[in-house]
Order: sequence, then C-alpha cells, then structure tokens
Amino acid sequence: MEYLHWTVKEAMERIGAKKLYLPAIQRKFVWGAPQIEQLFDSIMRDYPIGTFLFWMVEEAKQNDYSYYEFIREYHERDNWKNSLAAKPHLPDELVGVLDGQQRLNSMYVALQGTYAFKRPRVWENNPNAYPVRQFFLNVFKPEVEEEDEEYIYEFRFLTPEEARETKPTRCWCLVKDLLECKGLADVNKYWTAKKKRIPDDAEVSEVIEERALNILQRLFERLNTKPIINYFPLKNQNLDEVLDIFVRVNSAGTPLAKTDLLFSTIVAHWEPGRGAIEDFLKKLNEKGNGFRFDTDFIMRACLVLAECPVRLRVASFKAGNVKLIVNNWKPITAAIDRSVDMLVEWGFEGSTLTSVNAVIPIAYAIKRGCDTKASKADLRLLLVKSILTGVYSSSGDQVLSSIRKAMEGMVDVGDTFELAKLEKRVRLPGGKSIAINEDTLDELLLSTKGPRSFALLSLLSSHLKFSQVQFHQDHIHPHAGFSTVALRKLKINDDEIGDWQAQRDALPNLQLLEGRENQGKCATPFSVWLKREYPMEADRKAYLRSHHIPNVSLELSDFDKLFGKRKSLLKVKLAELLSVSCAHP
Repeated sequence: MEYLHWTVKEAMERIGAKKLYLPAIQRKFVWGAPQIEQLFDSIMRDYPIGTFLFWMVEEAKQNDYSYYEFIREYHERDNWKNSLAAKPHLPDELVGVLDGQQRLNSMYVALQGTYAFKRPRVWENNPNAYPVRQFFLNVFKPEVEEEDEEYIYEFRFLTPEEARETKPTRCWCLVKDLLECKGLADVNKYWTAKKKRIPDDAEVSEVIEERALNILQRLFERLNTKPIINYFPLKNQNLDEVLDIFVRVNSAGTPLAKTDLLFSTIVAHWEPGRGAIEDFLKKLNEKGNGFRFDTDFIMRACLVLAECPVRLRVASFKAGNVKLIVNNWKPITAAIDRSVDMLVEWGFEGSTLTSVNAVIPIAYAIKRGCDTKASKADLRLLLVKSILTGVYSSSGDQVLSSIRKAMEGMVDVGDTFELAKLEKRVRLPGGKSIAINEDTLDELLLSTKGPRSFALLSLLSSHLKFSQVQFHQDHIHPHAGFSTVALRKLKINDDEIGDWQAQRDALPNLQLLEGRENQGKCATPFSVWLKREYPMEADRKAYLRSHHIPNVSLELSDFDKLFGKRKSLLKVKLAELLSVSCAHP
C-alpha cells in the first residue's frame, strides 16, 4: 500500500472531531516550546517533517484496546497528561497514531490550543508562574540568508501582552488565524485589518509590509492546501504484531526500551494502569530523603514478583502475563512499598542506592510471605552485598531470574530468609557471586567516599536511627587539613603527602555523622571537636567505640597510625558482619 496524504488542516479537523487517537502504547506529550517552534520553521521552509504511521482500527476491535486523546490546553504543571478516551464515544472510523504523536500533538497545541509553561525565576505556587500562551509568527523578522541562521521564521508561544508588542522588526500574528482562512483573499483581508492596528510610530516600510503578506500567504498554503502529512495506513489488527511494529518504527527516534513497551502494554490492557504506576512511583520517590525509581524498575519488579519470565522481549508481553501483573498489582506494590520503607530505615536514598534492581529480591521475599521481622537483618545484608559486589551491573535480568529461582524453594509464608542459604543455592551468570571473599574485602576497605563506603558505614552503624535523622559521610580528619601547605607545616615529607591525600577520602577516615553535627564540625581538627562535643572522657570513649575508632593519637600529625589501625579494626568487624573468612585479619 502506498503512502496517503493529509493537509495540516485536515489532520487538525480529524483530531478535533475525535477521529484520531493515541493508542495507550504511546508516551506522554513531552515536546517543549523550542521543538514546536523548530517544527513550524521546517514546515515553512519545505523541509521534510518525517512520515507518519497510522493504525486503522476496525470497529470490532476498538474495545480491545485503550486510547488517549490529544492534549489541547497544555499546562506544564496542571494539565500535562493525555486524557483517556471514553470508549462509548469512540468513532466508527478510528485511527491510532503509531508514529508521529509528538509532531501531531505539537501542531494541535499550536494551532488549536494553548501552551502554559513556567516563567523563569518564579515560584511554582505563584498564580502568575504559568501564563497561558498562544502560538504566534513574527512577520517582521528581518530577512536573512538561510545558511546564516538556524531559524528563518520566528515562531513563538506568547501571552496576549507579549504579542501586542510591535516595532519595525516585530509584528506578531496568531498562527491559528491563518488556519481559519478560507483562501488567499481571506489572508489579504486579515493582513489589511492587522496593518490598521500597527502604531504610526512603528515606521514600517512598504517593502516590509509586502514581505509580511507573502509570509502569511506562505503559512496559509503550508497549513491549508499543501498535503505535508504523509502517512502509511496499517490495517493489522493483531496487538502483538502491532507492538512489534511500534518498537521498530520508534527505534529510529528516541529508543524505546522493552520496559517502556511492557508499561504501554499494561496500560493497553488496564485502563487505570498509567495513573496507578505514575502515582506509585511518585509515592516511592518521596520516601525518606528521596529515591530515583523509574518505570524500568517497576516493570522488572512486576515481572519478577508476578512470576513471569524476566525476558524483556515482545513475546513476553502477551495478555496472559499482563493479566498476572494486573491481578497481583496490590500485593506487588505492597511488597515494594514495604521494601523501600526498609531502605529508609537502613539510611539509603537515591544517591546511595546504586542499583534499584537490588530492591527487587527483597520485595520478592516479602511478597512470598517471609517473616520480615526475623528476616530483616539478612535482607539488609543482601542489599548491602549486592551494592558492594555490583552483581546487577550487567546481565541484570539473568541475575534476578537466578535469585528468584533460588528463593522459590527457601522462602514461603512464615519462613525466615537466610542469606547464607541463598548464597549456597544461587548460581549467577558469568561466575558472579553475592558472597564476598577476603580479596574483595581488602579492596572495599579502601573505598572512597561514595555509595559503597556508605553501605559499609551503614552496616557498621546499624544502631543509628536513619529514618529519624539524616546522616552524612564525614571525614574524621577534615578534608581541609590535607592541603599540601597544611601537611608541610606538620613536617610531612613530599613522598608521604601524596599517600595521605589519597587516603583522606578512603573508608578508614570516614564516619557517619548527624547532618547538624557534620556542619558544626566542618574543618575543625578532630581532636579539638571531640573534646568540645564530649567534654567527659567516658563520653569520648563511648563515641570512639561506637564509630570503631581505635585508641591511638587523634592528632592529624599521626594520621598514618590512625588510618592503619582503623583499617585493621574495620576489617575484623566487617569480616564478621559480611561472613568473610579471613586468613590475614
């Protein structure tokens, strides 16, 4: 079948008449004002704007899928989601947009609606933060050679006040008005009326006025008479095949991840799915000090917790698997929600959780009904070890499948999850392991300030109330004390200065400190700060014990002694906590 053609006006009329829809597999409208302006500049310059793929859905199949309407009055804060189409009102002739959603919705907002985005440097709660704007064309923009500027035509979303500004280089015409003209005679009448409103002091020459009319005539033709919407009509009614086609056509633009496809497929079979997933993600990411969970995480978690194959391909997204996920949505989200609550309790947040996949086995154990109170310590160890070993850095889906398979026979309702038992049962791809050996531990002891050092310190400081107080990773001997000038004053030779500066940010010189304490400590020498904060000797000793700081000189001049002693002390303690057999304690 050959490509068919519409004018922009015909496409807008079909959207307005509710004959053109967005299948639920489509993304949300995300184009910003600069992208829309560039699109119309391309239209005016006869640049290709790409082809479109339309899905011609037969009437008998329309109720098998879900569809969304195009956004007309876009508001960056209050109206940025496409509305679900009411099925009883679907037309007999329904066309779904498989490729071209962003372009068509951009045209619809520009030509038929409004676009409200936040003004810079204005608070979101300010009632004037999101002024409503319409789409205008500056017909007085000075003429330039095409190779001199990226944009030849100046389109802009403006407020009514901004659009009233007129001067020799600026005259704004509402683009929507040209779409409503019936012919070139109407364009001429429009410009005649527009000229009468130009102030006399604008001093606009006849040449500029004539060029402005030519620009408006060109815009009219591009919108009303030239069939620039070139589309291929797809008549296949099989959802799986349509999804496969959708993946292929979208791979040329923004890459479509398989998890995006699963998300879209769930939405196609479950109307409230989009809102439910977005609301759940918002809830998760607002816990504690904030997380960075995304749709990718939710889709993988759904596959694992619903006992579906963890293979992100179209064949895995059949209606049966989607039904399993939908039917298990409440227990799945309850398990994930409880898992993230535990993360908050253990002190983790978005910046320290290096792999969101590490949360999924915890949620799986909870969904299977493990005794969370008795299992909490080992579930925490599973998270920490997963972060330290980086088992999800590659082949993450295979790792999740392997862990799930191992857990199936060892975790059930009322059971206690035992990490040691899992480590013996699981067989991970590529020779990976959750278990840590002495060589790995020695490397971890030199971890510099970051997610791994936090994971280790949080394990060493399990007595801290992470869910109540925010803790920072603090340098025991302050960072400022390790400048070359400062160390030379302490008579440290140049050969040692480089070593000390490298060790400054390593685990043996790090501790977890309450945020307010850390700010108060700042660059104060540790020995001075300790005596100031804990004047009683007994309290100082208790502090040092709780932070695993050895009984050695706490002066910066003796940093090498503290570093070596604390490294040995931490090795013994972490070997015990992480079940590492050490030949050289």
